[in-house]
Amino acid sequence: MAQQLRFIPLGGLGDIGRNMNIFEYGRNILIVDAGVMFPESDMLGIDLVIPNFEYLRQRKDWVRGIVITHGHEDHTGALPYLLKEIQAPIYSTKLVLALIDRKLKERLGARHKTEMHEVTPEGSFRIGPFEVHAIPLSHSIPDSMALAIDTPAGRIIHSGDFKIDFTPGSGEGPSLARLAALSADGVLALLSDSTGAEKVGFTPSEKTIEPAFDRIMREAPGRVIVASFASQLSRIQLIVDISHRYGRKVAIAGRSMEQNFEIARRLGYIQVPKGAFVRMETAKKLPPKQVTLLTTGSQGQPEAALARMAAGRHRDITVRDDDTVVISAHPIPGNEEEVGRMINRLIERGAEVIYPL
Repeated sequence: MAQQLRFIPLGGLGDIGRNMNIFEYGRNILIVDAGVMFPESDMLGIDLVIPNFEYLRQRKDWVRGIVITHGHEDHTGALPYLLKEIQAPIYSTKLVLALIDRKLKERLGARHKTEMHEVTPEGSFRIGPFEVHAIPLSHSIPDSMALAIDTPAGRIIHSGDFKIDFTPGSGEGPSLARLAALSADGVLALLSDSTGAEKVGFTPSEKTIEPAFDRIMREAPGRVIVASFASQLSRIQLIVDISHRYGRKVAIAGRSMEQNFEIARRLGYIQVPKGAFVRMETAKKLPPKQVTLLTTGSQGQPEAALARMAAGRHRDITVRDDDTVVISAHPIPGNEEEVGRMINRLIERGAEVIYPL
């Protein structure tokens, strides 16, 4: 009797975040992604939402490997919790592995002994009965990939998160030729995930926001404080470049932003002109017109740097009348209330706040 191929989403199907899918054939399980989700407004006292691992707990000896499609928290954030219970090697691209390694060392300490295998942008590798082919796709973080997964039952295409951007802020852009070649002989199933996919039209290229940031950096009377996802490296690169163009020094507020910035800079995913980056202690001594602050907290998280600035309890930064605050991310569904409250507090402190409508 032929064995069955099972696809089981443990998170991410029908909600924004905690992405985690498993492919099961016989007594073999391949996990794709393991992310977290921001709590919804009625989840009082909850800091993070993770997938339910119960199905895997009962089959932990079947897990052959974990493939991570890209480095966002909603695809990697649950790994420390998963790896406390299930040991399996992780496969992903260079940048993603570096971000994961930092996360696991921080959360697991000496217990972090996870095998890690680097995947080249168009590489192929075997995990148990599964042959996995990487397909480079563009996203808001470099080194993102789709997967073509060969199983004994047929080929699955798993898109990961993506947008078709041929002029990305970093990286080579999508390899649609490889996607087409791997699909030419037929596909058993396409698993596709793209925020806003129900909307008609195309997502604009990352390059299209440059004129707006150029105007803000040129015209702002004092500091420019930009809140973005810490993993949105192409946006960070753009902000560094434009700040340097107008003689602004870039400093960072927010631990995850600082860690990701250092990792990306060390690996060459962010290029920083000489003298363009300074520590916060130096930035505090400079004229406001010469300062750009990169910060976390675009989703209104109460303990993130921007929310603490808005509440007047950040140890290094006090919001002033001549500050321009740019919230460079749309609210994730469920976060609108927290983001709105934070914007109101920043305006009350006298800052000009620029945010997506």
